[in-house]
Amino acid sequence: MSTKPQQKQQRNFRRTQDSQAPRKSDTNSSRSNGGKWKRAFADESLSSLNQTSSPGDNLEEDDGEICIICANPRKYIALSACSHTTCHKCTFRQRALYGKKGCLICRTENEQLIFTDKFDHQFADFTPRDFAKTSEEYGIAFTSEEVYTATLQLLKYNCPFGDVADKDFESFKKYNEHLKTSHNKTICMICANNKKAFPSELKIFTPNQLRNHQSRGDSNGFKGHPMCGFCTGQRFYSDDELYVHMRDRHERCHICDQIDSTNPQYFKNYDQLFEHFRNSHYVCTVQTCLESKFVVFRDDIDLQAHILKEHRTI
Repeated sequence: MSTKPQQKQQRNFRRTQDSQAPRKSDTNSSRSNGGKWKRAFADESLSSLNQTSSPGDNLEEDDGEICIICANPRKYIALSACSHTTCHKCTFRQRALYGKKGCLICRTENEQLIFTDKFDHQFADFTPRDFAKTSEEYGIAFTSEEVYTATLQLLKYNCPFGDVADKDFESFKKYNEHLKTSHNKTICMICANNKKAFPSELKIFTPNQLRNHQSRGDSNGFKGHPMCGFCTGQRFYSDDELYVHMRDRHERCHICDQIDSTNPQYFKNYDQLFEHFRNSHYVCTVQTCLESKFVVFRDDIDLQAHILKEHRTI
């Protein structure tokens, strides 16, 4: 039995990164870390004055209330020393979920950021006195309790139905268990474990909707989570993850790859692959080669050349 991964689904992410960062809120106030933040803020402010413009800077001129990254209305903004502005959610995602400190527009590394609701201010307009809260973990200073609470709230696993107000279930697993037992709803755990999304951003499904989501996708171009043809019911976030699984857990015919690399042939284990070798290609049947495995050739000429070279005395 053989199978091959689905063609790669097109994705239209504006920014993608690889690594993750811990999801923990930081409750340190600017008062308790004043000295460290004053030094860090002074360094960032000084660097912002010396910042030179890059060719891409003109693409990011402030477009009213709309975030240039996600194209959604901005309730709060993230200010950086490199003079670029995004909504607080996009930048917090970069720091909290991806573990990156690079500017989403110019890629400049910014150790410190300011989250604020003051749309008419720039990074250099603020002093440490303007900060109501700071987070050393994420390198963010907040100009009000409201902005601080709204930002850190993004990491919490709160029930959207409001039956347990302000309760943080602390993990996708516990959050999903509550949805199932209390509301007969569910999130897609494949998305939860792979998608860089805050808990409140994940869609909530009925059991039937979840099956359709995973097997068929939706009308927005998502084709569903691909399934391994050998592991019963095991689905993966995308073809990338399925490819890694097929490479690590199953066998692929390298001779078929030589014939047509666009049509890979996978097999559950080596026994099935060997049967394919015998039926479709040319196997060296000398015992030492059988024990070595994968001694197989595209045509009889290559097999005979191998026998003359390796087994001439047999």
